[in-house]
Amino acid sequence: MRYAEFVQLLGEGHVTELQVESLEPQTFSYRVVMGERAEVLEGEDGRPVRLSSLGHARQYLPQLGGVEVPLFLVTQSPGSTIIGSQVYATSHKTRLEAS
Repeated sequence: MRYAEFVQLLGEGHVTELQVESLEPQTFSYRVVMGERAEVLEGEDGRPVRLSSLGHARQYLPQLGGVEVPLFLVTQSPGSTIIGSQVYATSHKTRLEAS
């Protein structure tokens, strides 16, 4: 999802939360959550936005005309759990302040 579409959907009240995902050390991206649907936030070049620090990730979003959206940091545990033939990864979600 491009940034302009994100701003439009946010203004219309469709965005329920924004997740800053820790992909690997020093690499963060955004996932826009709209109810049961989620999409990666892309730059104008169509590639996923990738930022090198949590500080940059928090500052990337300007104030959007007073519209607030819950912001969460999502990290993956380094291991996974195997139950039968299924592999489950564990993630942790922490609420962040936007500023």
